[in-house]
Order: sequence, then C-alpha cells, then structure tokens
Amino acid sequence: MDTTKIDSDLVSKIIELSQDDAITSRPEGVEELYKEFLSKFPRNEITELTQEQYCLGHGSITDNYCRWIERGLQPIFGRYMPGTAKGHLLYLQKDGTLYKHQSLSDLNDDDALSYVLKIHQVIIDADVNVDITWIDQDNEVYDRAGVEPRCVMGAGRRARLISIYNPETILPISSTDHIEHFLKAFNVPESKIPPYNHVIRRLLMLTDIYQAIKKEHDLGITPHQFMSVLYSEQLGIKPSRISIYNDTNEELDELTISMLDNEALNRILYGPPGTGKTYCTTELAVQCVEPDWYESLNNDKFKRQKIKDKYDELTAKERIAFTTFHQSFAYEDFVEGIRASTNEEGQISYTVEAGIFKEISERASRTVTRNNISGLSDAPNFWKISLGDSEQKELREYCFSNGEARIGWGYTGDLNSDISERTEKELSYLEGLGSNDRSSINFF
Repeated sequence: MDTTKIDSDLVSKIIELSQDDAITSRPEGVEELYKEFLSKFPRNEITELTQEQYCLGHGSITDNYCRWIERGLQPIFGRYMPGTAKGHLLYLQKDGTLYKHQSLSDLNDDDALSYVLKIHQVIIDADVNVDITWIDQDNEVYDRAGVEPRCVMGAGRRARLISIYNPETILPISSTDHIEHFLKAFNVPESKIPPYNHVIRRLLMLTDIYQAIKKEHDLGITPHQFMSVLYSEQLGIKPSRISIYNDTNEELDELTISMLDNEALNRILYGPPGTGKTYCTTELAVQCVEPDWYESLNNDKFKRQKIKDKYDELTAKERIAFTTFHQSFAYEDFVEGIRASTNEEGQISYTVEAGIFKEISERASRTVTRNNISGLSDAPNFWKISLGDSEQKELREYCFSNGEARIGWGYTGDLNSDISERTEKELSYLEGLGSNDRSSINFF
C-alpha cells in the first residue's frame, strides 16, 4: 500500500497515539474472555451448533452464539450492530417459535439452522493469507458452502466473522460505512473505494494501510490497537455518528436506527428578529443531510458562505425544503385539502391537492439518491426490468432476496464468457432471436 498520499501529520499522530496506553490498552480479563468464546465456539465446529446454542431471542440461553457475536465480544472487538435481530437470519420470537429469514421460511427449523450454520462456517474457514474477496459474492459463498442460493448474512456480519476469528490479521471494523469513512480520511479517492456491499474488499484495503504504516514505522501495534486509535477523540477522524445498519438481506419493516448519542431530533430556535435563527436553520439542515461534509469544514474561515452554498445546492436537488408557518397556514396547506378552481367557462370544480408535507413525503418515498447506490455514475442510464411473468412470484422473491436482476432468454449461455466458448445449441438459440431481443441482452 502506497502511504505517500496519506497526510504525514495524520500518520505522525497515529504513531504518537499508538504509544498511549489509555487508548490502546484493553480492559482486564479480555484475553480470558476471548479464550472462553473460542472454547465454546471453535472455528471448525460451527456447523455442529444446536438451535439453543445459536439463537438469541425470547427464552434463549445467555451463552448463545449470536449474543456473543453481537454483545459478548464488544470489549475485545468493538461494537457490532446488525440493526435488528433479523440480521442473525434466525432468532426466537416471543411465542417461542423460530423466526426464519423469508428465504428460509419453507424449510423446517433443523434445515434452516443447518443452512445458516454452513454459511457461517464457510466464511469462518476462509484463509486470510490468500484472496478472500470472494466472501463479498453471494454466489461464491453458496458454492463453497455447498448450499442452494437462498440468502447470506449482510456485509457487516461477514466482516465481523472474519475479524473475530483472525484477530492478529484483520481490523475489527464491521461497518462498511465506517470503513469508507476511514479510507477517505487516508486520502483514498472515492473512485478507488469498492462498492458498499463489498465490505471485505474495503476492509482489506484499510487493513493494507494499517500494515503499511506498521511496517514503514516499525510499530508494534495490533489490529485492535490501530482500530482504537482510529476511533479515538484525540486523532479526530472518527465518524460523527453510527449510520443506519441495513444489511443487504435484512427485511426492512423492522429496521432501526442507532446513534452514538440519544439527542432529541427536534429543535426549537427562539429569539427576536435578527439574531440568526434562519442561518441556524440553514446550518442544521445541511448538518443533517451532509454530516460528513459538514464535519470536514472544522474551522474553515469561509464556513458560513460554504454552508449557504451547500444549502442552495441541496435545496435545488430537492433534498431540503423550507416552509414558513404563519397564522393562515392550515392543515390543508400542510397535509392535504380540497381546492376549488374555475375553468374558462366559469364552472367550479374541486380537486384534492397535496400539501407541502405530503409532497415532500411522496417525493422522498420515490427518490433514489446516488449516495445510497454504490457504483452509480454521475450521469446514469436507468433500465426497467420485469422480473419474470406475473405468476412467477418465487423468481421475484429470489431476486429481491439475493440482490439479483434477471431477464428472459435463459438459453444464451454465460454472457460473461467469450462467444467462442459457447455451445452450438447456445449460439443457435442466440442467432435465432430477433434484433430487439439481442439488443436487450447486450444492454443487460
């Protein structure tokens, strides 16, 4: 890893803080805690766990595997927050039954557990001394685990498993957002950062930076200590908040948001005219929508103007809307109301029109922002794809669960392969298609 582009002051600060025991030392007893975990859950025996040993939830035993992964190992490897219990793919519900990820719902409890444990085992068994980026690819995980394509745990869980079973090699950071944040802090261009769901590629890139700094400056610093330095207040580059944890395969109806603090989300600004309420509203809006950009300003002497310019930019993109409430501002103006209008002939008609809040809500529900889609270009083309016929419900559910998009013409062979490698039957099938069909395949 070339570290010449990293701010030398940042590297110097990391070296200095790596010697600070208050930052890098672990609490007493963590080594024994880790040994206890390994004794209960040896890396080569995960597929032998029982439902009781794996699942957390109502009535579960304290020493279950999922609790250890999420909470029990926090003193050693830091925080891991899957968002909801659904991030574990299986858990015990209030009525004592087993919740199963929707892609596993047709399996009995034993088969669902076996499936989930095989997925865990193949990731845990990965040899970190060779290329492990295959962990980011669902199909690779299925093939190596010897299971049918159904579901894989989200990106954060994959990173967590790799780091806790390889503590001497891999940095213990499971949030793909946080990894991206630190890569940017080390001046890695955004275009070079792997896509959002490629958490292992991101983690390996950050681990390479750690290894390079350690080697070039002869530092005796472990991955955990390096992680502790990155998150320290003294270094000053830690993420300002914990983002939404939305693992790829998690069902969204129970998604929760966690933050480092529990500050109220409402703000009331008061004071006489001219005391800066409007400017403060502008600044708070920008801070809410672009927290990382806002944090980067620090003590910039042009901060006020830059915030105003950013506010205008975000308003133009309809990511911020401003309205003034006054005495005549009614429910109909804010949510929805019936409005009267007349045509050229003077006839009156009544229509239901959305108020400003409903307009914003509807716009937000249908807007896809580039920030939430990895790998989207600045000038993207969008293509509409129908996932099978109306009767093919299972195909659609499979695609949604596995992050895949599919179109018809399934006998063309592997489109990633050279045309010379396809069979006569596949070539004949492709040549027999109409020009529009062939174009659709090529564009896809």
